[in-house]
Order: sequence, then C-alpha cells, then structure tokens
Amino acid sequence: MLKLALPIEMPQISVIIPAYNAERYIEECLLSLKGQTFKDFEIIIVDDGSIDKTYKIAEKYAKVIKSLKNLGAGAARNLGAKEAQGQILVFADTDVVLPEDWLAKIIKNMQIHNVECVGAGYCGSMGKSFMEMFAYLELSYRRRNMPEFVNTVVSNNFACYRDIFFGCGGFPETFKCEDLRLSFVISKKHKIFWDKDNGIYHHFKTSLKDYLKQQCYFSRDTFLSYCQYPAMLKIKTHQGRTIYFETISMLFVFISLFLFPAAILFLALILMLNYNLLLFLKNNGLSVMRSCLVILIRDVVCVIGIFAGMGLCLIDIIKKISFSK
Repeated sequence: MLKLALPIEMPQISVIIPAYNAERYIEECLLSLKGQTFKDFEIIIVDDGSIDKTYKIAEKYAKVIKSLKNLGAGAARNLGAKEAQGQILVFADTDVVLPEDWLAKIIKNMQIHNVECVGAGYCGSMGKSFMEMFAYLELSYRRRNMPEFVNTVVSNNFACYRDIFFGCGGFPETFKCEDLRLSFVISKKHKIFWDKDNGIYHHFKTSLKDYLKQQCYFSRDTFLSYCQYPAMLKIKTHQGRTIYFETISMLFVFISLFLFPAAILFLALILMLNYNLLLFLKNNGLSVMRSCLVILIRDVVCVIGIFAGMGLCLIDIIKKISFSK
C-alpha cells in the first residue's frame, strides 16, 4: 500500500514570490498562478523595495508584503515564509510562467514518492531571442541527466514543508546562490525529488551584458558556497559538472598566458568540451559560431567571478584576524 507523505485532508500551500521592480512580468506570472488546477493555496508577494508599479499590480492578485528597502531575493523569500499560512512552502519568481498543473504535480510528487521536498527546472523560454534561447538550451542540456533524487535545486521551482524550511535555517540572505546552499543543507537529512516533467517557463536574460553579469555573480557565490561546504565537491549539483571543468580550464589559460602566450590555443580544448552542447544548440537552430563566442566569454567571466570570490574570502580572513587581536 502506498504511504502518503501528506495527511488525508490536503494542507494549504503558500506560494512565495520575491519581487523587485517586476512590473514587466509579474502580472503574467500571477495570472498563471490563478489558473492552477489545484486551488487550495495562497499567494504571498514580497515587494522587495520596488520603485515601479510592482505593488499596485501584485495587490490585485495576492497578499503583498512591502519592504521599505531592497533586501535581496533570499531575505525576501524568508520574509514571505514567515507570513505564510500553508504547511507546504512553494517558491517561484516573478519572471516565470507556471503550467496549470504545476502545483498539482508538486502535491502528487510528495504523495507518490513520499518526500517532503520537490524541485524541478525549466520547460521553455518565454522569449525567442538568441540569448534567451541559448540560456534555456544550455541549462536544459546541462541538466538532461538529473537523477530522481538530488542534493540541490533551483529556488524558483522548489517546494518543501515549512518545518523543514525553518529547521534548516531558511535561505541564506547575502548570496546569489541561496538555493544551492539551502537545498544542500536540506538534502543532508531529507530526500529531494527532482521532477523533470514539471518545468516552468522563464524569461531569461535578453542581452549578453545582463547574462554575463548574472554568470559572474553565480560563479562568485558558487565558489563561496564550496568554501563553506567542501562536501559539495563530491556531489552532482543542479549546476552540472561541465561548467566547473570549463572554468578551471579557462583559469589555467589565464595563468599560462603570462608564461606561455601560445596557451591561448587551449581555448580550442574548452570548445571541444562543449562539442555535444554545440551540436545540441545547432540542432535547435542556434548559430554555432555565436554560441562558441558566448561560451568563451562566459567562461572568462566565470573566472573573474572566482577571483572575486577569492577576494571576499581574503577580506573575511583579514577581518577575523583583526577582530581576534
């Protein structure tokens, strides 16, 4: 007989969404929530210090918590969780559109697989520009072989019981990779089910500049996360391993150029690591040459992010030494 993780009376879900200057996408997101086939849930929007029309739009559809200053996504999610009434906390972002059976699948997964935490990725890009499609397809390829049970998940498609969320400390509030850290801590004691068939649609970055800025922050905070939790080196995260090999290779190129200028030829090896990805992108209609350029520039930016992370670690060490004196 199947053991259920939930009581017979279905508990209420709280969907928590941080919002910062999100007037462009938030209504589309909230309309997709209102159209869910599962109905027993509340929506909590945390207006994280927005200066646009985010609050006015959100209050038509949901309970809105207003922060007078920008706290950051992790802190905003925690603030929303504290106000939530549901037994299950579900997290999303304003720049996503949710399939109508999204919440129903979350509940079903918790029941069938007898788990307290569920995560998933993306099923499509809302925009069709080159950068948006590159970002979506690259992530899809990287996560193509995710196992059913994982150690880390993304914060815009994640659900867990509230007692587990608060028992593990909630989201870190000073890092971009808050989902990486929280889900890793959760996975030490609880199973997290990854549903490859419950993806969401996402508005990815439309410009190369914005995409690279995002990647720099992610690489910096990923480095800091690994410093805090070295055990992550032994597991496969939702970020995938290939990106790490690429970044290390690019770091090697950086260092080698000072002694051996011909080391720039090693860039070809980085592209070779991406041969199957490039073939996948080509088969989905993207330019191979343009994709190669974006991959190389991204890897350079990731190295810069690592150096930034090293700098923050050094500053933290100096502060601790100075404080101990």
